[in-house]
Amino acid sequence: MKAVLQLLGIVACGLAAARSGADDGRIEINAACPAIGCFAGDTPGYPVTITAPGSYQLTSDLALPAATSGVVFQADDVHFDLNGFSIRGPASCAPGACSAAGSLVGVGRAGGGTPGRRCSVRGGSIVGIDGTGIRLSIASRVERMLVASVTSIGIQMLRPGAYVRDSSVNSVGTGGIEVLPAAIVQNNVVTQVGLRAAGAPSIWEVPGQGNACDDGRCTRFRRYYVSKTPADGANATFACATGFHMAALWEIHDTAQLSYDTTLGAVAADSGAGPPIAYAWVRTSNAPQVVANAPGYSNCAAWTSASMSHYGTLASLPENWGVVEPTPSAGVSHCAVWTTADPSRAGVSRS
Repeated sequence: MKAVLQLLGIVACGLAAARSGADDGRIEINAACPAIGCFAGDTPGYPVTITAPGSYQLTSDLALPAATSGVVFQADDVHFDLNGFSIRGPASCAPGACSAAGSLVGVGRAGGGTPGRRCSVRGGSIVGIDGTGIRLSIASRVERMLVASVTSIGIQMLRPGAYVRDSSVNSVGTGGIEVLPAAIVQNNVVTQVGLRAAGAPSIWEVPGQGNACDDGRCTRFRRYYVSKTPADGANATFACATGFHMAALWEIHDTAQLSYDTTLGAVAADSGAGPPIAYAWVRTSNAPQVVANAPGYSNCAAWTSASMSHYGTLASLPENWGVVEPTPSAGVSHCAVWTTADPSRAGVSRS
């Protein structure tokens, strides 16, 4: 038997999971890596799961299969640059044809819990997600993003410290940008919201500055309206759309600091962009009262009574043009609504 000393030979090679990084230290995500896992902690398949803080960069488009999220954060301090690329799913949301809202996410937190704090997402597009486009947590930011055709919320950051700017949201099933009051929302364009849930606002809670919305509801002024449908005294507090509440008189006393919502509210032939001259229920800030003929006191037992023998307070802009200041005038009406012509047909709502 002849022994052979072989200095060179053929090596059998297997494909190792990619662990690539950009020259500047950012960790790469591309269309090829989900099949084998893009980095440590990410199992093969979608979603791509980020389990460690760091800087990540998309280097190609991602095409998501049905019923999957895109890139999910299971860590804080994640900074994700889409680098001009897109994450595209198969969901559809368009006027007259928006799917039921799913629970998936394009980029960010998959659901509850605390991951997604101090994170950032920027520089690309997220399209066709059966759920929410971007969802982040405390002290996070979104910049230069395009989110379109998602069945729930475009950008959702329901924790303090949100910062959203220079982004576009289009064709979403519910609201466009959803944040808390302690947020900055600037220079965004939001169009075609509420395609599945009518009445959902372009921007929840904080209109901010420089935003443009096709429903006229992202002004820096807080909005108010007089409801279009009747409500008796026991149901007045339930008559307002999501994001609004039944207003107390002093909340709407100075209408120069408010913006009337002509989409949700009643309008008259000559009201333009303002409210109609119409009486509507208002809160009185008083203890429960049923006193007759006492504006400011009567409140249908703190809006729990629909009795014909009880009374509530109504307010309206003054009809007398001789009044110097445009402060509301007030009156009372039975807590019950017996015809749609009754002046207690509506409630005043404040965002």
